[in-house]
Amino acid sequence: MSLTGTQLSTLFTTYMHEDILLTTQGKLDYLTLGQERIVRDAPTILAKKEATITTVASTQEYSLASDFYKMHAIWLQANGWKLFPIPAAEFIETVERIPTIPSGPPTGYTILGYDTTLGTPAMRLRFNYNPDAAYSIEYWYHYMPAAITGSATPAISAMGFTELLLWASVMIALQPKDPEGHAQAAANYERNLEKFMSYRPMAPDYTPTLRGGDAARTRFPLGPHYPNV
Repeated sequence: MSLTGTQLSTLFTTYMHEDILLTTQGKLDYLTLGQERIVRDAPTILAKKEATITTVASTQEYSLASDFYKMHAIWLQANGWKLFPIPAAEFIETVERIPTIPSGPPTGYTILGYDTTLGTPAMRLRFNYNPDAAYSIEYWYHYMPAAITGSATPAISAMGFTELLLWASVMIALQPKDPEGHAQAAANYERNLEKFMSYRPMAPDYTPTLRGGDAARTRFPLGPHYPNV
């Protein structure tokens, strides 16, 4: 059952044993903190998002999507190749120390981190080549959901893991003031997180079987109602 932020706040109060010191916004803040903890612990479970960078000639660095959390894959569409990630230290040694960075279609990239000096702060990406033209570069990423509000339904609740979100929030709220309660909430969080991480929406409704003792070859039924052929 998916619940809105207001409905989750009511349940959160119950889980906190009716703690009267929590304000309405305070409850939503703890729910948001719980959501962020879940995404950090299991960033690949939520749906991936897709975005596009259109390069400008001689511009090596670009901002990523505002909700970007972690890169999954990045492709240069015109050339049909996947760009490879370059760790920061290696990028400095192999790219930044070159007197003149070569121009051409990018083949690799590094994530610089969150830049607060920009007019609109954002995670930044830098390519290993200075683009020599306007390329359309498509990337898929894991995202950090927006802060939980009263009227919105968080993605984690919509997916059916409301209890996980509540225990994550309670665990954070109890940490500074109730060690025993925090420990219990943490145990419940870990148990529910394991279920969340094992969630596979595309799991087949049939079991692969082997034929003729050939362990190297796996055959699948035509469907759940048909025998192997």
